[in-house]
Amino acid sequence: MSSFLDLPLGGEIVSRIHSRAAELLNSLGSKPPKPRNRETAVGNENATTGFEKTLRHLAKTKNEAAVNVLLTALDSAHREVSEGALGALLDRRGDAGGDEILARLDTMDASWKEIIRQRPGRLTGTLRNAVVGHDEQQCEKACRAIVEFRDYDLMPTLINASEDPASPQADRMAQAVLELAEELYDELAQPRDYQQRRDPHRVRQFISTALEQSVRHFEKHERTEILEAFLILANRDNVVLKRIIEDPFNKAYLAMVEVLTSSPRRGVMRLVLSFLDDPQAPGSTMTVLSHRRDLTFLGHLLKKIGFEPTNIAKNNLRRIESIPWMTENREILSDLDDAEQHAAVQLATCCHLPQDDALGIMEYLLDHGTTGGRCAAAAALANFSGVEANQLALAALEDSEPRVQAAVIPNLRQRGIPGAMNRLLALVDSPLELVRTAAREQLVEFRFERFVDAFDDLAEEVRTTTGRLVQKVDPRAAALLASEMVKQSRTRRLRAIAMTGAMGMVARMEKHLRELLKDEESLVRTEAARILSGCDGETVVDALRACLADRSAKVQQAAEESLRQIGSRAANEIEASDEIAEEEPAS
Repeated sequence: MSSFLDLPLGGEIVSRIHSRAAELLNSLGSKPPKPRNRETAVGNENATTGFEKTLRHLAKTKNEAAVNVLLTALDSAHREVSEGALGALLDRRGDAGGDEILARLDTMDASWKEIIRQRPGRLTGTLRNAVVGHDEQQCEKACRAIVEFRDYDLMPTLINASEDPASPQADRMAQAVLELAEELYDELAQPRDYQQRRDPHRVRQFISTALEQSVRHFEKHERTEILEAFLILANRDNVVLKRIIEDPFNKAYLAMVEVLTSSPRRGVMRLVLSFLDDPQAPGSTMTVLSHRRDLTFLGHLLKKIGFEPTNIAKNNLRRIESIPWMTENREILSDLDDAEQHAAVQLATCCHLPQDDALGIMEYLLDHGTTGGRCAAAAALANFSGVEANQLALAALEDSEPRVQAAVIPNLRQRGIPGAMNRLLALVDSPLELVRTAAREQLVEFRFERFVDAFDDLAEEVRTTTGRLVQKVDPRAAALLASEMVKQSRTRRLRAIAMTGAMGMVARMEKHLRELLKDEESLVRTEAARILSGCDGETVVDALRACLADRSAKVQQAAEESLRQIGSRAANEIEASDEIAEEEPAS
């Protein structure tokens, strides 16, 4: 059934209809029924209220008189009426009413903007006309609207217009190109919203193509905004990008290097950092990476390097011969946290810096760094030699933090510092467990297994000297010695007894030695009885007295001699005690 608005009308009748329709909308708006879904009410074929039916009809009718009716309703005091009229105008085919909507951009509230976002592309024609038109105010609003509503279809239009040197709004449109590229980058960085039919990755391909074409003839327009927008969205394998960055004579080379070095845009920083993972990264990209000084980029760089760079990243970092932000302004290192200072050390050691510069960084961190930074610097000293590096290593041994001391200990011996072995042996007695462990790990020649293997070939004096060190250095010595005493091989049991004496562990191993007094081999019993002469106490004496009845005469003789030595030692102690008592003045 056709409506009166679908009929061809004369001017007077149209005027009357405009007035009547506006009155109708306003009357409906006095107590308007709430649409069940504001975004879809206009186009809803099942709309039942008079208000919804009116809006739907005004949106679909071919009669242009409806446009003025809806434009009038945009200014309604009733929110439902103005929002409904906005939706109906956007749903109409063509660009009618678009200029009026754009004119209200500065006064739009969030609900109007959301209605526009729910209808992507409906203002595209209006915005395109404003961009290529001569009204500077409308052009400015159009540029803002294109960015705010992410109308990516207009990127080629903006690019073409910004390349025109005669356009008074070229600068503003070039800025809009840059802003729109950054909006797309942000959208790409987020999980995709599948309620939006637009695929941001396909949009990226579309926009990148337009930007590439403009960058190819950069020398004609020299718009760094377009170049920066291109870099925001480009991957490091982009053909145009590589052709420019690998050719210092390219007209866009210097401008591209400048943008890569100074741009605060996240997409540009991402691109620069991505070259660390490129096995064939252009040399200029490593120069750019090393010369950036902005804290935001440095934070991302250090985070990417992390605890240890990848092998590809290490290879690329070796091509860097200077890091001005670290060597010229070391105080910036103090502003970094633990993880960042650790990464800074990795960066300094992986790069091909002059040794004085690199050691200067290590020295600063050892003096002023966080615990993590000092630990990393101490460990990194292993990469440096010379007097200065040795002095730093010795200074690190005096650090109050055990982890710093433990970090420098592994490279202490290789330095050839006089007395390094004695220092390590002294550190074995440190009250700090971390330091003791680190020192022991560097004294591998004093591990129990090596002592066992070499014991039979050592002279008696060397056995004693080495044995004492093994007992001191290897915390497993007692447990391993005990396991040797129960081996099936008589030779190994006898060796274990001899090692016990050499290591000065007779008293500590008393229980296990007493068990050997019952060994099936008389030679083992004899050696056990002989070495127990170094112990005191009733349990040892009782065990040796029991051996006086052993079936082996040698065992009896050894037990008797041990008992004599124990008794003699006890008598000497009593005598010495009496002498001390006589020398004390009477009270």
